Amino acid sequence: MSKIFAEGFTQWLVFFSKDKNVIAKAFAHMFILVQFFVAIANGEIAGVTACTDGTKKSVRLDKKELRKHLGFFNG
Repeated sequence: MSKIFAEGFTQWLVFFSKDKNVIAKAFAHMFILVQFFVAIANGEIAGVTACTDGTKKSVRLDKKELRKHLGFFNG
């Protein structure tokens, strides 16, 4: 899921890194998986979406994880 996220959002996250793999690793921890659904077409992932009732979050950022992958200042 983080690879799909990086593919779709790296253009807005270039401040952190231009490398999609770095973005994917840095943000992989944030997805609260019970809130996400994945669409599969012909055996391949076609899309990802989050669904909540408004009282639960679909993502949770961890500063330590971000710093580990993006460095002290960017993380």
